[in-house]
Amino acid sequence: FAVEVSTHHIITHMSTINESLVSRLEAAVQRLEALSTGKAAPSTNTGEETPAAVLAYDSYMAQVAEPFCNQTSALLPELAEGGQLFLDGFKAVRSIVLAAAQGKKPKTDGMKQLLSCVVKILEQIEKKRADSKGTVAWEHYSALNEASKCLQWVGVRDITVKYVKETVGASQFYTMKILREYRTKDEKHVQWVNDLKNTITKLADYVNEFHMTGLRFNAKANKEAHEVLQEIQSGKTTPVQKAPSTGGPPPPPSGPPPPLPPKDSRSSTPVMGAVFDEIRDFSTRGLRKVTNDMKTKNRPAEERKSVVPAVTAKKAAPKTKKEQVSEKKPPRIELVADKKWEISHQSDNQDIELEEDQIKMNHAVYIYNCNDSLIQVHGKVSSISMDSCSKTSLIFGSIVASVELVNCQSCKIQTKGKVPLISLNKTDGAQIFLSKESATCPIYSSKSSEMNVCVANDEDYDEIPIPELFVSRFNPETKTLSTESEEI
Repeated sequence: FAVEVSTHHIITHMSTINESLVSRLEAAVQRLEALSTGKAAPSTNTGEETPAAVLAYDSYMAQVAEPFCNQTSALLPELAEGGQLFLDGFKAVRSIVLAAAQGKKPKTDGMKQLLSCVVKILEQIEKKRADSKGTVAWEHYSALNEASKCLQWVGVRDITVKYVKETVGASQFYTMKILREYRTKDEKHVQWVNDLKNTITKLADYVNEFHMTGLRFNAKANKEAHEVLQEIQSGKTTPVQKAPSTGGPPPPPSGPPPPLPPKDSRSSTPVMGAVFDEIRDFSTRGLRKVTNDMKTKNRPAEERKSVVPAVTAKKAAPKTKKEQVSEKKPPRIELVADKKWEISHQSDNQDIELEEDQIKMNHAVYIYNCNDSLIQVHGKVSSISMDSCSKTSLIFGSIVASVELVNCQSCKIQTKGKVPLISLNKTDGAQIFLSKESATCPIYSSKSSEMNVCVANDEDYDEIPIPELFVSRFNPETKTLSTESEEI
């Protein structure tokens, strides 16, 4: 009886093993049939289909970007379209990140096609900002327009993380106005400003983790990223290319190795022996002897000129100034360490103002690389410096220390209060408007030209040119040099 039980147990166990083997064989046959027909076998692990950079971006979209865009649309009726455009921009970036993960880096024209969807959305946001001027949503659209420049990180190389973070400072000029207006009225607007900064900060964290030196492409892909993006936009699915599986058995050998080539009947030893025999039998009889006067070093200088000089590598032509200009940086208005206001990279902006409640007497103002702009500083500050600006006008109140212009072109400055000192260095085309309080202000100029001072009178301004021609004379008695200016 015990033998019958154990026999029955063994038969049952063997049948279970046979069933598992049959199921495994059927699965293997299905995979082989799929490979023979050119179709990929279905994968049960979908996590490998989506790159990690895309999964992380989807998480950022769901947790940060989409809630903020929905919050923007609900904040004001006028902002509904702006919030949707900002969300469309994040979605466009998501498509570019996916295309880059499935395609290799395109050339210049292909890169423009890849980024064109983001550029179009940014242009629409800029247009909405212009249309909203004079409405209650003007400041919000202005802040949103500056912040939306963060979406351009997909086209920036090397300084990608820094570029994203700088858009926070670019939008700060308008967000501070929103805080000043709504801090005591509506907490929703204050929260919106904080969430805007958080959205950009979280995006910078994502870029720092997956695209620190720029958008990461798939170097092993067959297609370029802009071609993959076109397939994605047209609804075609482009699976991520995977490395071939190494789990299966190696392919069978194609046959025995080819036979070795037959050994040359002529052995290398006799061949080399023949060479040495030829050398041994070589005779120098009949060759002319080179005398000292035939040597180049002993020839006269006139004859040595005909010697072909050694070819030297040509130096590369120096780059022009335009080629050396780095990529345009985003505009910035920011208070640094509660000591210095930095206003930089502004172009064609006539609405730059620092209000009295924003500044303090110990604050310094630094203006850098601004073109065709108007900057107004209300109240009293410690000092103001303009560096590398062109066609920019500055209007300010009172100054504790000085106002300085360096490397500027065609700039105008006007004081409404009192300024102790004005300095011009390497500046061409400066026009200075002085109030009655500052009429006696000393003006120091160095390596500058085309300078005029306009002093206020009862009705208008009296314009006086600053001398550029100087006469120096040596006094032999005192052994000193005296310098006088000549009127222009």
